Amino acid sequence: MRRTMPVAFISKSPLSVKYYKAIVCRRREIMHELAFAQIASLRYNRNTKIFAKKKKRWGREMAVGCKIIRDFPRPARELVERFRGVATSNLVDVMGSCAAIDGALAPIGRGKLLGTAFPVRLPQGDNLMLHAAIDLAQPGDVLVIDAGGFSERAVLGELMASYCKTRGIRGIVCDGAIRDRGALAQMEDFPVYARSVTPNGPTKAGPGEIGGPVVVGGRSVRPGDIVAADEDGVVVVPMERADAVADAAHALQEKEEKILHRILQDGVFDRPWLNAQLQALGCAPSKG
Repeated sequence: MRRTMPVAFISKSPLSVKYYKAIVCRRREIMHELAFAQIASLRYNRNTKIFAKKKKRWGREMAVGCKIIRDFPRPARELVERFRGVATSNLVDVMGSCAAIDGALAPIGRGKLLGTAFPVRLPQGDNLMLHAAIDLAQPGDVLVIDAGGFSERAVLGELMASYCKTRGIRGIVCDGAIRDRGALAQMEDFPVYARSVTPNGPTKAGPGEIGGPVVVGGRSVRPGDIVAADEDGVVVVPMERADAVADAAHALQEKEEKILHRILQDGVFDRPWLNAQLQALGCAPSKG
């Protein structure tokens, strides 16, 4: 029932009437603000024509544009091949010890991954632009998909992965969900790395971005960067640093092979830095 001010109170003075009207106006403003706040916390369903509470979504919310870059500079094939057979742990060691993407992106499928980054950025749970991207990627590319870490809808499965393989795409790194894990795990020489697995399918409404920089697993990836992955995880080498990183990684690998040979042959593990570091900490082993 609508509440009104008692007539006796209103009739006392014109000033009381003025204050009463101001209070009523402010009350209406507050009610409107509360109504807008309530609507903002809801999501409109175009199918049922009603509002429903928004579900909590895992992953980061993103503002995704609509852009397609069909081509971009890629490193020479000879430069990419210099990374073949180099362990990702050695690449990380020469790049600063913390250069790998988030280890939550787990390997699915067989083989080691090496190729050129072809970045794709998707809205949460939508794969419209991914369908466009698999037609534009070139042989030797690796699809690097920034799906916002969203785990409730898969953006690709067996059909799309199989098509990618026939086109010469080397593999997929997806910061989001995939499906058809069993089929993908059986694919030869086509590794897939993904944050999660779900049978839920995607929408195809867009927008999305192809061929621009993305953030995957906490690491910035630009088109043309070199992607190397093995059982340990995924490392992205910036294209402009590729030569220097390859030189340093090969030198480190040769050094470690010699260390391993001495361990296996003589049972000796040379670490000349160990005692010096312990002494610096005041923790040198005592003799007694």
